[in-house]
Amino acid sequence: PIEAAEIRHGNGTFWGVQYHPELSLGEIAASTAHQAKDVIDQGLARDQGEVDAMAARLRDLDAVPTRVDIAWQLGLNAEIALFEHRTREIENF
Repeated sequence: PIEAAEIRHGNGTFWGVQYHPELSLGEIAASTAHQAKDVIDQGLARDQGEVDAMAARLRDLDAVPTRVDIAWQLGLNAEIALFEHRTREIENF
């Protein structure tokens, strides 16, 4: 239920979030592909082909973030697919 927090300690104010909105979907695709063995071992994909297909969809959505078909296939909405939406919370801090 809480995805971001402002933490005040002494004279400092720190901001933190539960995710990495600064990462592009292309960077997430590269990380997913790089960690394919772990993804498969954790049961998140059955084989390398599934990992490759997921990474390709992420790269395609990164290239054209308005592709609602790919976003739907990945279970994402505009709050994640569009960089401006994904990083709004950080900007609002």
